Amino acid sequence: MKQKRFQSKTRRKINKIRPFTLRSDLIYFPSGFTLIEIMVSISIFTVVMMITIGALLTLSDASRKAQALRTVIDNLNFAVEDITRKVRTGDTYHCYSTPAELGTVTGSVTADYRNPNDCSSGGSAISLKMQNNIWVIYAYIDGGIKIRTNPSLVGGTFGPLLDITSSEVTINNMQFT
Repeated sequence: MKQKRFQSKTRRKINKIRPFTLRSDLIYFPSGFTLIEIMVSISIFTVVMMITIGALLTLSDASRKAQALRTVIDNLNFAVEDITRKVRTGDTYHCYSTPAELGTVTGSVTADYRNPNDCSSGGSAISLKMQNNIWVIYAYIDGGIKIRTNPSLVGGTFGPLLDITSSEVTINNMQFT
């Protein structure tokens, strides 16, 4: 008799510890999520993540565009400041009305750059003699600002036309006056 009582008490304790009970061959969980609850929560999570990723991609694109614009503005500011500084400190200015007067890319300048020529009517290029007797030509050609230098005063040969604005900068109109 004692053995039967002991077994029944043990069975009662085991039944209390079990997380589920058997009912007509089905497993019943007293707690947990249903399949519909899980599907709804995953759907909500997916929608929130898609909105978040879209916002992050938009911010990244806006940042990239702002950085590109800032680079263009900095490049143009550098070119204009360089021209302004050299024009302020230079002398013997000569204005060119057309880029054709600048000659070939590495050849002689066709107009006499040593004789002063006023820019009152405007021009697409200007040459000036800096304090160290180096001649510099700034020109607006093909939507950009180019520079040409002559390190020696012997002859009229200048170096090649070099871009001082990047290819990202396009200037619609520019005149030296």
